[in-house]
Amino acid sequence: MPATFINESLDRLGLNVFSSVHFPIIPTLDDVRETTNGGKQWIEESRALKPDMKKQYMTKLDDLVKRTARVAKVGAVFAREYQYIVAAELPNDGEKKKESVKQPTVYQPKTEQ
Repeated sequence: MPATFINESLDRLGLNVFSSVHFPIIPTLDDVRETTNGGKQWIEESRALKPDMKKQYMTKLDDLVKRTARVAKVGAVFAREYQYIVAAELPNDGEKKKESVKQPTVYQPKTEQ
């Protein structure tokens, strides 16, 4: 879910979004495997999915890992994931709602001077 959607949703609920930062991560093949294994576990445990749908999802996840492994042998895997921190607060009583942050900024580590 994109941070912009989270920011907009909080804004519509009347909160002041005063900070939104995302941290880009370039996952390794092991990270992709870990994520897909978590998805497969969720699929297995799901009571809402019918057996044929579970099988289709499992096949897609297995295919994703196989294709990613093939690409990783040749070079880097250009997959991305993002982790976000969104800070919001309710306006104080009687205070007008402030303009919310719409787009997240990319985290930039501070450099030593």
